Amino acid sequence: GAVSHDLRTPLSRLKLRLEQIDDDKLQGQMRQDLNDMIGMLDATLTYLHEQRTSEALQLMDVQALVESLCENAQDQGADVQVSGHCAPLQVQPMALRSCINNLMDNALRYAGQARIELQDQREQLLIRVIDHGPGIAEDKREAVFEPFYRLEGSRNRNSGGVGLGMTIAREAAQRLGGQLNLAETPGGGLTAIIRLPRT
Repeated sequence: GAVSHDLRTPLSRLKLRLEQIDDDKLQGQMRQDLNDMIGMLDATLTYLHEQRTSEALQLMDVQALVESLCENAQDQGADVQVSGHCAPLQVQPMALRSCINNLMDNALRYAGQARIELQDQREQLLIRVIDHGPGIAEDKREAVFEPFYRLEGSRNRNSGGVGLGMTIAREAAQRLGGQLNLAETPGGGLTAIIRLPRT
């Protein structure tokens, strides 16, 4: 919190001073840089906060959570579908929400659409976040879980992100006692697979 406050104060001052610049193009570029810095700060603090906190397990209707996240995204114009069913499961709700949201955001950013499939098994629940975007080469699929790792070619503002979404998603899955892995979608694209144990 202290770091956040100390960094936000000069960033806020810079935003105010920015309004005194007459050159519209320069002002726009500087505003974008400041917004990028604030976005990176927010993402980093979220990452650090989630590493430190552990919430209590509770029995949750995971299917209702996933359907609710999809409906929220659809309300904002996103092309997201959900299918499958699952029985309630002991989870950390915020960790699971964070995991699915980051994977869904990633799919929407790179593919423009996402499909979430629930598959209940006796020993585990599988949640697949499927897209038909450009995918990730097999030899890069582990690297994207490293903090701040960005695939070459994605380093532009249009694709957004600071390289923490996948890191946060995997750590959330691990806090739930589960795993998160990536595979190629049949026909092209990326499928993120969350495996949550039923204990």
